[in-house]
Amino acid sequence: KSIPAALLTAMLQASLRTQTTWVSSAAAIVSNINGLCCRREGMQQFATFFLMRIEEDGRLVYSNAGHNPPILMRSGGDRMLLERGGMMFGVMEEAPFDEEALSLFAGDRVIVYTDGITERANPAGEEYGPERLASLVRSLSADLSARQITEHILHALDEFSQGVEPNDDQTLLVLQMKAEM
Repeated sequence: KSIPAALLTAMLQASLRTQTTWVSSAAAIVSNINGLCCRREGMQQFATFFLMRIEEDGRLVYSNAGHNPPILMRSGGDRMLLERGGMMFGVMEEAPFDEEALSLFAGDRVIVYTDGITERANPAGEEYGPERLASLVRSLSADLSARQITEHILHALDEFSQGVEPNDDQTLLVLQMKAEM
């Protein structure tokens, strides 16, 4: 979106890569990165951030810093938004952040997306929205691969928008658990 935004993104990536080697807590990593954002001289910038780690035992550990809450769709149809964490980066240096750990099971899906997905509009200006996205994900067969799920979501967005170009970038990540850990 701009050179300052690109520099902020590069700083976020470098900080994340550095910290994952010596900080084990998702909340601590997010808190540390927020502190760096707040201490940038003359740069009043904000960023949302979602950090997720899958442990060897199948647990998902995450912290959400003001990002669109990813959707955890359980294989049985239950839905959960991954909201635990804190505010977006760059607002308050001492902002508290927490994390949550959840067990993942075979068939569970995690859909992580940017606001460009849910804010995609049709010719009437109506946005696709998080509820429509969750409903679509819930309707998809458990036999579909993560790639197929991604293709279905992107196709649904294109159909909904009826040729209206997106106003924002669209990033989508689909994680599907294949087996119990």
